Amino acid sequence: MFVSLRMDDPVQSIGHSFKFDAVGKDVAVFILDPRGLPLGLDAKEVLKLYREYGLKALPLICRNYAVALCDFRKKRFVLAVDQIGHATFYYKVIGDKFFAALDLKALCQEYLPEVSREALKMYFSCGFIPGRKTIFEGIQKIAPGEYLSIENGRMIVAQYVVPDIRPVRSGKKESGENLRRGLMRSMEATQGVPVGVMFSGGFDSSLLCHLAQQYNRKLKAYTVSVQGYNQETIFQARQAAGFLGVRHEVVEIKMKQYVSAFSSVFEKLNEPAFLPYLAVAHAAFSGIPQGVKFLFSGMGSDELLGNRFSKSRGFLKNIMSFKEYHSLRNLNNGERVAWSLYARVAASLRSYHRLSQGAGRHIVFPFLDSGVMEVVQKIPGSCRQDKKLLRSLAPDLDAFFLLSPRRDAEQLSPVLTGAIAGFYREKIRENRALASLFGEKRMKELSRAGAREDILKCAVFDLWSRKNFPGLA
Repeated sequence: MFVSLRMDDPVQSIGHSFKFDAVGKDVAVFILDPRGLPLGLDAKEVLKLYREYGLKALPLICRNYAVALCDFRKKRFVLAVDQIGHATFYYKVIGDKFFAALDLKALCQEYLPEVSREALKMYFSCGFIPGRKTIFEGIQKIAPGEYLSIENGRMIVAQYVVPDIRPVRSGKKESGENLRRGLMRSMEATQGVPVGVMFSGGFDSSLLCHLAQQYNRKLKAYTVSVQGYNQETIFQARQAAGFLGVRHEVVEIKMKQYVSAFSSVFEKLNEPAFLPYLAVAHAAFSGIPQGVKFLFSGMGSDELLGNRFSKSRGFLKNIMSFKEYHSLRNLNNGERVAWSLYARVAASLRSYHRLSQGAGRHIVFPFLDSGVMEVVQKIPGSCRQDKKLLRSLAPDLDAFFLLSPRRDAEQLSPVLTGAIAGFYREKIRENRALASLFGEKRMKELSRAGAREDILKCAVFDLWSRKNFPGLA
C-alpha cells in the first residue's frame, strides 16, 4: 500500500493511486488485518459507523485493524492504527505533498534519508524504536491507538484511545471473568481447524492450551529444541502437556538452521528490532506440519499481567547518561503512557505477522487482542503482581505448577546468543552508521570483548541495513 496526495486537497489528489475495500458516495475505506483472522467488521459496517459517529467511531473500527478512510464530503483523509499495533503506517511530508506506506522502504525510493541518532539510541536502549519515531529523520510512524487526519491543509496526529488509569472498583473475581471471556473470544475464529501452541511448558502457554481445548480438540503443543539443548525445558513441557491431556511434539532445530534463520529474519523487518526469539520461531516453522495454519503464542502476558521490565543499560553508558536512558525507558514502561507501554510488543507483533505470512501460517496472540487489552488496562496493579489474576483463571493448573518440582531448566538464550555473537563479532566493525554513532575505537573494543546482547543488537542492525538500505552499511 502506498499513498501520495496533496495536503490542501487530499481527497481529489489521491486519485486512483489507492485501492479501497469499499467506496460509498461520501466515504471510502481500506481495512488492514495482518493477523490472517476473519474480520470482526466488514467494510460496509465501518462506513456506517464512520457516517454516524465520525472520528469518535475509531475505537470501534480499529479494534484489531489499521484503517484508511477518505471522507469526500469533508475533504478529509484519515489513517488510524489499532490499539496494540498489529500494523502501522509510515509517512513523510515534503512541502505540500504527503506520502504514506505500510513499508518503510517504499518512502525511501528517491533518496536515502539521514539516520536519526536519537532513534538509534532508542533502539540500543529498548531493543526497538518506540513511539512515532523511525530510524530515519523526516519519516514517522503512527503509534498504537493513534490516528492521522489531513483536512483543509492541516495535519493532526493524536490519540483516539485515552488510557483509563483511574482506580477500578470491580473486584478480582469480576476482572478474572472479564479476562477469561476476552481470551476465549480471541480464540473463536480458529474453532474446528488444526491449531498449535508455541509451548514452553510455563504457566502462560499452559493456560492457552487449557482455554483453547474448550474450542478446539485438534490442538497440539510444540516445544522448540536447538541441537539437543534445553532438555530440562522439554521434560517440564512434557509434564505440563501430560497434565493438560494435550498432544505434545518437540521441534528439533540445528544450530546451523538457527544462524541461517537469524540472518533471514532480521533482513525482512520494516525497522531494526532486537527480538532474538523471532529467529527461533522462524526456524521452528519448518518443523511444524503445513496443515497447522494457526499458532497460539503467550507473548505479551509478561508485559501486560506480570509487570516485568528490563533494567539493564549495558552498552549505552558510552553514548547516553543514566538519566537520559531512564527517560527513554519510561516511553514504554511508564504506567501513564499505557499504550506506549507495549511498544516492544507491537514491534514484535509486526515482525511476527511479516514472517508468519511468508511461511503460510499465522500466529495468534490472545493476550494482545483488543478485547483483552480493554480488560487489562482496568485491572488494579496489585492483581498484576506475579500474575495473580492470570493464575486465578485455572486453579487446578496453578496448583499443578505449585506442587510440581520445577528444576532450573537449561537456558537456551545464552547458547544461541553465544553462537550468533561469535559469528558476527568481527563483521559489525564495518558498519558506517554504527561507527558514526559509537566511534571506531568503541566498535573495535566491542568486537573484541563486548557483551553478547550489545553485539547482537549491532548484528541485527547491520543485517537489516545491508539488506534493505545498503547505503547505510
